[in-house]
Amino acid sequence: MMHFDDETLMAYADGELDPATSAQVRAAMAGDAAMAGRVARHRAMRDDVHASFAPVLDEAVPQR
Repeated sequence: MMHFDDETLMAYADGELDPATSAQVRAAMAGDAAMAGRVARHRAMRDDVHASFAPVLDEAVPQR
């Protein structure tokens, strides 16, 4: 079984990994419920951060 650090799992959750590494992470998650849980937590954290800053993204850009 492959081991992935949190940085790699966060990159996977954000869709930032190359296709080959993404496939390796998916395969590892299929056989490791704990790893799948770690990815789920990273995705939830990403979603929380995006939701927190979404209102700022909708603000008009100041003239200056």
